[in-house]
Amino acid sequence: MHKAHSWFKLNNVKAFFCPVDGMNFEAGANSLLQAYGVGKLRPNILLMGYKSNWRHCSKEDLEEYFNVIQ
Repeated sequence: MHKAHSWFKLNNVKAFFCPVDGMNFEAGANSLLQAYGVGKLRPNILLMGYKSNWRHCSKEDLEEYFNVIQ
């Protein structure tokens, strides 16, 4: 946190952030969507990977991916 604040101050950037770690894919996607439109902020791009291992992944991973898309 201190390193990020120092970088912002050094580069004269007025910004805020909230690091999120240890979340699964679905919770991370939900957090990103909830952050959309905070104040005057607007996200530029949302990148989302295509699941290529449909036949070999666990049922929980498949449900999580489907819930994010839905």
